[in-house]
Amino acid sequence: MMNTKMHFLLLVGLLNLVACTKNPDVLAPNPGKVQAGFIKGHVVDTKGRPLAGATINANSAIWYNKSVVGTTDANGNYKISLPNEPGIGAFYVRGSVKMTFEGKVYKLPLFTEDDGTFTPDEGAVKNLQLKLWGDKTGNFGDDGLYGGTVRVTNRTSLNTGDIEFKLEPIALIDGTKGETLTFHTDYYSAQGVPIGKYRVSARQISTNQPLYVRILYSNQEFAGSVTTVFKSSYYIEDIYEMEIEVTD
Repeated sequence: MMNTKMHFLLLVGLLNLVACTKNPDVLAPNPGKVQAGFIKGHVVDTKGRPLAGATINANSAIWYNKSVVGTTDANGNYKISLPNEPGIGAFYVRGSVKMTFEGKVYKLPLFTEDDGTFTPDEGAVKNLQLKLWGDKTGNFGDDGLYGGTVRVTNRTSLNTGDIEFKLEPIALIDGTKGETLTFHTDYYSAQGVPIGKYRVSARQISTNQPLYVRILYSNQEFAGSVTTVFKSSYYIEDIYEMEIEVTD
């Protein structure tokens, strides 16, 4: 269960641009055993169901332009032939899947189980899964948290630490209901929130009085709550944010 009292950090992300080649290999319903010269595995969604159409990248841990790409089949399996040349070194696996929610397309990263490097001579089986929240692997630049960021602009006369925000999920991107989250922070942002549609409200903690919110730059009237979804960051398309301003 996710702790509803969430603690958040400001994180810095790095873009890693790699040259890729397509790989058409497709598997039967089970990825099977380790096979030299190949990386293969099984990919599931948050409910453990096969995830078709996910993109899997086998990235060189040494060379920026040595990456091969595969796609999961209808059974959620993939198989990628690895380059095997002198000095090629080790590889690691990353994945992503595109999902449509509330008329928007989201590109979500996948969690690589047993994350670590392998050589083409060894081959490997690497399974992945969709996660909406929690820590990323922490390996090869895969730092931070899954989910989106809620950013707050404080228009009140109160300290941010005296303001509590409540996020009531209407639906998450994977079709689940989700949990109600509350947070207050002096950093004006909350990270690791599952992507979805939320009803957002706020209150003053010391007096338990309701505050008023609206979507930032929306020109809406402030209200006791606002319903909204995560949107792509202005700076990075695959980073998702919800921007709220609050007043008394």
